Amino acid sequence: MRSHRAVREGRFSARGQSLSVELSGKTMLLVGYGQIGREVARRARAFGLEIAVYDPYLNAIEADVRRFAALDDALAHADIVSLHAPLTPETRNILGARELALLPRNAIVVNASRGGLVNEEALAEAVASGAIHGAGLDTFDREPLPLSSPLIGQDRIVLSPHSAALTEGALIAMGVKTVENVLDGLDGRLDPQLVVNRTAMGGNRP
Repeated sequence: MRSHRAVREGRFSARGQSLSVELSGKTMLLVGYGQIGREVARRARAFGLEIAVYDPYLNAIEADVRRFAALDDALAHADIVSLHAPLTPETRNILGARELALLPRNAIVVNASRGGLVNEEALAEAVASGAIHGAGLDTFDREPLPLSSPLIGQDRIVLSPHSAALTEGALIAMGVKTVENVLDGLDGRLDPQLVVNRTAMGGNRP
């Protein structure tokens, strides 16, 4: 964003003040390794990132993925943390002040999953103090994000209005998948892993 504004303002010399981070060789920690986490991992590999995972409900995992049993241990090795977990009492503020302090100094936090997974005040403080490099957030504990939020004043926190999946192609795909799931449900072929209230499935419960 700084570079974008600099070019528009005629300050091309800003290239000498870049705070960019090289991705190749860094470790990306995926907190949650379901369908979306795996897709992120696939794309991250193309940039030369090493993949680490923390997911207490995980079964199978690829040979090139490092799995951590404890989140604290995982955070200590993470240059980038990308969250891919639902918001539950267990995961609320899964990244708070204590957890953020475990990250390496130049770490980056990305949350395009659910608001409430990150303690926003603690994150803003960690970025402002230089404890971590920055963050990218598409979801927030309160939406719309209040202008009084401490996140607003941090140039090294990139914000978007809960719009990560709102491309034309993604909206069409979501509609198609919804219809497919309804038909599968009527036919008794719906994957139970796609159902939140699985007890309502009766005989189809896992």
